[in-house]
Amino acid sequence: MKNIIKKEDYRSIGINLLSSLLWQIFLSLFASLKLTEFFVYKFRIDKDFIITLIFIVVESLIILVILKLFFKNKPKDSENKDDKDNKDELVNNISDNDNKTDYDFYFKDYTKHVTIYKNGNGIIMNTFSICVNNYENFREFKRKINVEDGKRDTSFPSLSKMKSTPKEKRFEEYGFWVYKPHDSIINRTIEKYWSDNDPDAIDNILQHNNKELRWVFEIARNKIKNKDVHKISYAISVPGLYPIEKGRFLKEIANDPESDGVASSSIHVEHYIEKIKYIVSFEEGIKLNKEPECFTVNGKKIPIYDFDIEEGVFYNKYIFIINKPSYGTNIIIKWEFIGGNGMDKEGGD
Repeated sequence: MKNIIKKEDYRSIGINLLSSLLWQIFLSLFASLKLTEFFVYKFRIDKDFIITLIFIVVESLIILVILKLFFKNKPKDSENKDDKDNKDELVNNISDNDNKTDYDFYFKDYTKHVTIYKNGNGIIMNTFSICVNNYENFREFKRKINVEDGKRDTSFPSLSKMKSTPKEKRFEEYGFWVYKPHDSIINRTIEKYWSDNDPDAIDNILQHNNKELRWVFEIARNKIKNKDVHKISYAISVPGLYPIEKGRFLKEIANDPESDGVASSSIHVEHYIEKIKYIVSFEEGIKLNKEPECFTVNGKKIPIYDFDIEEGVFYNKYIFIINKPSYGTNIIIKWEFIGGNGMDKEGGD
């Protein structure tokens, strides 16, 4: 059984601690006055100056203690970072706080799975469980994906056209699919190019950038109850997600020829997430100079959790697990296709 302490009890504890601290300061002050007499006698320093200095220091300490006990840190505005590494990013603004109950909603688990095929096409699957703390404020959440490190001719059509693509065309055409059971909390999906500086404004430049797609999931709040957990899953297919043909990097078809075969996928953490499962799968036949490695924005390396040998006949599947990532963290998986820098560790196909 948990011990439950009410907010009023915390305030009482704080007041008692403050009273005790003030008493200790009084005793220290008394000792300091005795010490002052010594300095006045020994070094001929003005007594009034020393006493004034002591009182200034003590008063400053008291003010700092009171502020610490009775005021919480103000939440910081989230910063929209754009590292353009085929990022499928959740971008709602929240405070920098590790307490999941402070948010209108949070993720119990989040799985992102990027599958890459020999012709450079890719399918990105996102599956997650959302727990809602305050359904009245949970109206939408925003997503975006950027493919500026894909093939030169890779460009998104309209979201409405992508949603009309049949699932059997997912290996060759742009597509967008949302799993919507009868109790789905997704009401509709709208293409919307909000500004990073002002989420309520439209960014006209981004609206005409066919290398980036932005959209909003509108929430059906009548299907939500506080503390309920809701599962959401959606998939995107992108022809030319990476600049490879027959499993090898080709500078001639790359939108960024200077990448030299180095490629990546990333997540920017802007919500409380208890657990991220990040997967990258390569179709059998894709040649790599360097296998995938996972890093955070501060350079911390995330060890590989599993290499799924069960799917090794068709795919090389790399799995990374990140528990409770800090707010604002960029989680990046990087690898290098053969063909970059003119160096092949393997010869032939």
